[in-house]
Amino acid sequence: WVAQSLVETITEDDVFRQTEAFVVTAVDLSNPEDPAVIGQDSLAAQDHAYFSYGRSDLGGALLPDGSLLWYPARTASRFYFGAYRGLLIDDAIMPYYPGADRAYTVDITDQAAPRILASSELRESDRHWNEGRTTLVGSTLLFGLQNTAQVPLPDGTSEWRTHHWLKQIDLSDPAHPASRELVSLPGTLEHAFPTSSGGLVLFSSTTRSFRADEIWTSEYKLQALAFDGMTAFLLDELVVPGPAYGPKVFEDDMAVMARTEYQDGGAESAVSIYQWLPDGTIGLKRSLQHPAAVYELHIEDELLIAREPEALTFID
Repeated sequence: WVAQSLVETITEDDVFRQTEAFVVTAVDLSNPEDPAVIGQDSLAAQDHAYFSYGRSDLGGALLPDGSLLWYPARTASRFYFGAYRGLLIDDAIMPYYPGADRAYTVDITDQAAPRILASSELRESDRHWNEGRTTLVGSTLLFGLQNTAQVPLPDGTSEWRTHHWLKQIDLSDPAHPASRELVSLPGTLEHAFPTSSGGLVLFSSTTRSFRADEIWTSEYKLQALAFDGMTAFLLDELVVPGPAYGPKVFEDDMAVMARTEYQDGGAESAVSIYQWLPDGTIGLKRSLQHPAAVYELHIEDELLIAREPEALTFID
């Protein structure tokens, strides 16, 4: 199965618009040397006036009923440019509206005639920005949002603060996706996984920069939360001192982080593997030093794959 998002700029009466279409294609690979397209369906996106950047590749997964779901691994920010004539761009500068990509459900009962059932825009309102990773648990798609608001302080002043949220799309009926209410989170949604007891645990994260002993420093915090579908309850918080930059990957109950230090013309990376434990805490499972810079991390078949400048390293 192949998913494509096609963007086309068209002109109507000197007014420029962007149209976007989602295309799903079935490819027969029984003969790898001669692949053949056996079916295709397309759907014009309804938010055709949105321009997006920083978009994620679409990932595919099967829903419990056998339908195919396409969704972005990470949600992206989008600005509403609207229609514009010449150099007069409506709403191009202010106000601007955040948005997100879409998820698509596809009926693949007949592989030669796939049928797009529905599309769901992964957003909440014009006041919320998308952030973090997108996770499918069962028939529920989860993704993160944030917004900022002025909060009054005791001295009569106010300050801007960021609030993080979890949004859920119920796909138990793939033809009629249902949006659920927002859930408050302490940080950016990173991951979600079911437990052996039937519960659901979320990972969220925050970064903080602050001044200590006249020196600016920072820290990365990873939160583990129990989630009952309506409220997220904080179980534990891991604090990692130092900059938050560096690749991270989440798989099942594990979080893996790498941080590269450059000195004397060389590079060395500290790789830390953390695991959520049944007692509700986050523990360090393993740490190692890797004699190279690490740009990306992936987990596949219980192997940790580190992408370096000119090589791949596989860690069991």
